Amino acid sequence: AAAHVVNNTYECLSVGEGGCHYSQTNAECALWLQSENKCWVTGNCTATTTPPQPCVPPPDPSSNDVTVVLLAAIGLGLMLVVFLFWRRRQHLLHHATAASSSHFDWTGTTKAKHTNKQQLVPYQPEAGLLLLPTRARTATTFIQSDNDDGLANHNLEDEEEALAPLDMGNLALWQLDAVDLVINKALHVGTRAVVSLATLKHQTVVVKSLNAANATDRRAMQVFVNGMQCLSTYDDDNGYTHVLESPYIVTMIGCCWSGGGGPLNVMLVLEYMAWGDLRSYLGSVGAISWQIKRNWAHAIAQGLVYLHSMDVVHQAIDAANILLDSHLHPKLTNVTATSSSSTYTDMATLAPEVLEDAAAVSEASDVYAIGMLLVELDAQQPFDMTGINMDDIDGTWHDRKVAAVAQSFSAKCPPDVRQLALRCVAAEPEDRPNVLEVASALDPYDQRQSSVVDDI
Repeated sequence: AAAHVVNNTYECLSVGEGGCHYSQTNAECALWLQSENKCWVTGNCTATTTPPQPCVPPPDPSSNDVTVVLLAAIGLGLMLVVFLFWRRRQHLLHHATAASSSHFDWTGTTKAKHTNKQQLVPYQPEAGLLLLPTRARTATTFIQSDNDDGLANHNLEDEEEALAPLDMGNLALWQLDAVDLVINKALHVGTRAVVSLATLKHQTVVVKSLNAANATDRRAMQVFVNGMQCLSTYDDDNGYTHVLESPYIVTMIGCCWSGGGGPLNVMLVLEYMAWGDLRSYLGSVGAISWQIKRNWAHAIAQGLVYLHSMDVVHQAIDAANILLDSHLHPKLTNVTATSSSSTYTDMATLAPEVLEDAAAVSEASDVYAIGMLLVELDAQQPFDMTGINMDDIDGTWHDRKVAAVAQSFSAKCPPDVRQLALRCVAAEPEDRPNVLEVASALDPYDQRQSSVVDDI
């Protein structure tokens, strides 16, 4: 007879006919062996005694406890992930309609004042002002690329690739329940996409989707999805993934899609910007003070500071790609990580190096566009490129453009803004200030501090 430890219990082995016995202590095992094998006590044991039958030891109670704890931890972790994702979706939904906090009054006073005392009216999409930028197609000011509505014509050479399921990337994390989304009316129908006013859980939102001609085109759908992925997250050069989220950028609330064989009817849901695009607003109201314009320009520069810190170049900065919310807070839209997303690009805002080579887009070309935006803010209309022949042989067209820009500023434009704009539109990228310098120069707080010092 003997006893040894198995799974933290004592396995008592006997030459008797009884089964195996397990005890918690060696003493208990010894008592059991004495009761089962009295022959060892009396000395009458014989060789004919039947050996014990083999048996399976009981499971270790401590291992069961570990399993339960592990399963509970996994369950709690999953619940935490679901809760955090739900909280983020709720945050984005409420952020779409909440006013952005600011240290300054965007309208300069309690109510916006214009020199012609024209009363501001709420944004009316049906009046022709579109929530997402659409450009007037004039030969002198705008050029049309092959990529309407932010959709690039990628060359998918393999037909099998064109028929493959859509690569939705990380958009599953942004998917909304289509049941909660109600499309109210179309605001704009482009050659590739439709922009609609919609309601998401009683919140007013904007929905962008492919039109009927492209809704079943796998190539167009994948390019549209790629643009949505650029809005949702961005992977930097170090392999880290970031979420593009800033009070100076139009918020992506989420996306919806349907279809059993693959995603169909893909829709991008964005926050509603009540006053539409800045270009339309500038042309529809009277003269606006430079206090308001400086606040706008500073916010736009802040948006670019954020994008450039994420290694993202906007590539299409102009007044049509800046939207105003219900409090006249400006935000950048049409943010992308690929140069192929531009649709109708304002020629006046394109840096000379980009006009020569579209792949030359950079942070410096964004700064050039900021300079031309300051020109448009001053005049409250796009810069007129009529009479500037960019096909001249001697290559002096840009010098003539800068000269025309310098002559275009009004008497009300602050001198420091005029000087900043001319620095931004320098012909050589290395001669332009970086966006941090631009934001600092436009900071309304710094200007107010300077005026106080001057008064003293």
